[in-house]
Amino acid sequence: MSTGTMYPIGPEGSPVVLAEKQQGNPHAHIVAFYECIKNGGKNPSGVLIGATAALTAILGHEAMTKERVVSWSDFGIKL
Repeated sequence: MSTGTMYPIGPEGSPVVLAEKQQGNPHAHIVAFYECIKNGGKNPSGVLIGATAALTAILGHEAMTKERVVSWSDFGIKL
C-alpha cells in the first residue's frame, strides 16, 4: 500500500487521500522496533497504539460478522 486512501461506499463522492506516500525506507518502522528490542531504546509505537489497533480490528470484525453497527460500549469499553 503506497497511500492511505478512503473510498466512499456508494457511487457518489470521490476517494480521499488520508496520507501521502512516504519517501525512504518503507520498513523503517520495523527497523526502529528491532533497534528498540536489541538496544533498549524507546518503542516507536507504544502500547497504546498497539492496543488501539487491536481493538479497532476486533470492532471491525464484529461489525462484519454481526452485519450491524457496533460500538466500543458493546464491549464494555468507555471512552
